[in-house]
Amino acid sequence: MSRSRKTMAALKREIDRDLRGFSKEYLQNLKTSTPIDTGFARNNWRNIYNGNDIGRGKPIPIARNKAEYIGVLDGQSSKGFTSTQAPRGIVMEALRKTRKR
Repeated sequence: MSRSRKTMAALKREIDRDLRGFSKEYLQNLKTSTPIDTGFARNNWRNIYNGNDIGRGKPIPIARNKAEYIGVLDGQSSKGFTSTQAPRGIVMEALRKTRKR
């Protein structure tokens, strides 16, 4: 393996390690930012980062929530943010918390 390939492989490993740590912390912040009524929306957050898309020039998926109403809780409705428990939304608030650390 050439020196440049070794360097690129090492860089991808380092990026992968950093993104795994980021995604773990981000998922925790998503959960704590999600309002609790029944707990369904909060418990539906899943880490979907797998490291396969590094270096492919496309967005890297990190988390998913299959609760049908998660978009409404996050303010993605015609009424804007509808949750009094998360008046600034969920996703961007969790991202802001994660980026501060």
